[in-house]
Amino acid sequence: MPEWVDGCVSLDDEKSRSEIETWHRYWGTTGPISVDFFPGEPAPGIASEKRVERDREIIEHETGALDRQVIDNAVTYSMPEYAIYHVRDRKSWEFYRDRTTPGEPWSAERLDEVCRRFDGRRRPLSVGVGGT
Repeated sequence: MPEWVDGCVSLDDEKSRSEIETWHRYWGTTGPISVDFFPGEPAPGIASEKRVERDREIIEHETGALDRQVIDNAVTYSMPEYAIYHVRDRKSWEFYRDRTTPGEPWSAERLDEVCRRFDGRRRPLSVGVGGT
């Protein structure tokens, strides 16, 4: 590949967008523009702490989950080892659910205001719908 074509797609969102654009230019294709917001108040989230043990990062989550992965996994992606899962029983499910459920949806006016920047686009608009 020519030097101006960036490498593999990074798991870092900003870098990934740049890398994808160079691939589109190289292959002469048009990719979509992605919606980069969630139309509601965010979920509280799940806190976690990382530490390094020998050649692995250990990630402990407040749910009790435990993951092991290679160091700098966002760069050299390899499937993590999910040693203990977030949800193990009813109590852990309720805790997980409460931390991952989004808050109130945005009003139609706020959503319309945020979406105006996509009005004049010349590329398809993509809406990702991830979830548990």
